[in-house]
Amino acid sequence: MRRVTEHQKHTLDGEELSILTCYEEGIKKEQIKKENPFSKKHEILKFDGQRYEFLPKQA
Repeated sequence: MRRVTEHQKHTLDGEELSILTCYEEGIKKEQIKKENPFSKKHEILKFDGQRYEFLPKQA
């Protein structure tokens, strides 16, 4: 499993950017929160042997 984070940033022109960061396997959510406190959304990618798929969020 890999963790993916997303946060928003504005350019000098005022345009909104979405920044996605994909972390190596084995990194824990707590480590990511320390490294990147700006990330509000945390998702998970699961590898099935051939490709990665997003896991749906638990409601």
